[in-house]
Amino acid sequence: MRQTILILILLTFSNSLLAQPFAGLYKGYKNYLSDIPDSVLSEFYFKAKTQEKIIAITFDDGPLRNTQSLVSFLEKEKIPATFFLVAKNITPNSVHLYDNDLFSLGIHTYKHDDYRKLDYSEKEHDINQCLSIFNSYNLKVKYFRPAYGIIDGDIKVILEKNNLKGVIWSIDSQDWNGYKGDNLSNNIAKHLVGGDIILFHDRVSIKDLKSVIETIKNKDYKIVSIDKIMSYENVIPK
Repeated sequence: MRQTILILILLTFSNSLLAQPFAGLYKGYKNYLSDIPDSVLSEFYFKAKTQEKIIAITFDDGPLRNTQSLVSFLEKEKIPATFFLVAKNITPNSVHLYDNDLFSLGIHTYKHDDYRKLDYSEKEHDINQCLSIFNSYNLKVKYFRPAYGIIDGDIKVILEKNNLKGVIWSIDSQDWNGYKGDNLSNNIAKHLVGGDIILFHDRVSIKDLKSVIETIKNKDYKIVSIDKIMSYENVIPK
């Protein structure tokens, strides 16, 4: 009897560890965030404070060659997503890829510069340049995600001036880090909790994305819009 109780306690403890918020962040990025003041962190949205089994999926670095396939798959499956676009990649041919109410858009800098290397005026110019391009294509944009997830007080001020909301993530798929197949799916599945925002890149294969979506659904999570997620209180990784 005591052994049974002990086993149950250990299983419960083990499961709780696997489901800790932000356990799915890349270790190097988590270390980076630990040095950012809470006053700055709190101005960027990481995940929703909710017990509901809802999550949002996001894609960075597009539009790229693979974006058309991603969009077609998501449209077919009626899955909402947010695309954070590198402004210089937007062309008259790619701009119509996002003409679906399932999708929302964010800025992902002009050419993926590391904002740690830019001063305030350079960051502001970069974001204004992005806004100009988005406006020229009549693209509605409310969100901003800095390249490499770099955040600071300068960006906070510039976003406020332009009525943009900074959005980061709580689970990194690590598709950029060579994660594919089961490694990618398992990395997401073992860290998934309600309110998560998952980071993908437009380079992720459709095969891997399908596998992840199936895993998410098998765990009874629902994929919702970023607007839905952000209607809840923000949780920061501290």
